[in-house]
Amino acid sequence: MRMIWLLPFILFLLPSTGNADIIIFKSGSAKVGIVEDEKPDEVTFRDHDRIVTIMRSNIEHIEHATEEENGNLRAKWKREKQELEEKRRKRMEAEKKFEEGQKAKGLINVDGRWISAGEAERQRQQQIQQQIKNQQKKVQPKQESEEPEVELPDYFNQLDSAQQEVVLEELKRQKELQVGSLQVSSIKSGEATVKGTVTNGSEMTASSIDIIVQCYGENDELLGAEDAVVVSVRPGESGYFYVPIGVDAQFIKRAEARIVSVRWQ
Repeated sequence: MRMIWLLPFILFLLPSTGNADIIIFKSGSAKVGIVEDEKPDEVTFRDHDRIVTIMRSNIEHIEHATEEENGNLRAKWKREKQELEEKRRKRMEAEKKFEEGQKAKGLINVDGRWISAGEAERQRQQQIQQQIKNQQKKVQPKQESEEPEVELPDYFNQLDSAQQEVVLEELKRQKELQVGSLQVSSIKSGEATVKGTVTNGSEMTASSIDIIVQCYGENDELLGAEDAVVVSVRPGESGYFYVPIGVDAQFIKRAEARIVSVRWQ
């Protein structure tokens, strides 16, 4: 009797649905949608694209709409879904058009901001310099005899003193990355793979390490070379690389791997 008295009040509180099936629960709550199937112990109920099964023991009463009313509700849900998909499609097209326009201007997306390639490179150099400064604050300066020997690039003498210092510090940090455990394995006739590791001996995380792998034959002739990338190598940890070489493993007498460039976090 209590639920019969509360029914008009519950129906008054429900949102307008354009007539639909209504399930009144013994708890006093209600669901609006379409009853798809009824069994003695359970009811299958649809709310838009979601279908749920409700136990009869939880239901106080069901208010049934007509077939025509439920048909109208299905059509309404379909229209709403199509409108939503159309809005999503237009938004994606607008975003794609905007992205193409920015790229046409020569801009690139860096952390959600569209900037020029020159500005992106300037920011990258600033980050490198800041990382070097932070590293210098944490680590005591090494004695001159303890500093790792580095091979200077050809363009080094063309840089000013500030740029030379940045390049030199970057090359020294790269020296703290060690490539090792090179193994040549045969995949199939005419193709081999080279596996290896990179160990990070620095105090910074290497977010991306570019490596070139070279294989040599019996007379030290270069048989093949491939690029590899190792990502996210934290201090004291090792990363792995695995590259295919289009040469039969039996002809490879020696393999070398060299770090080309590093991006630091």
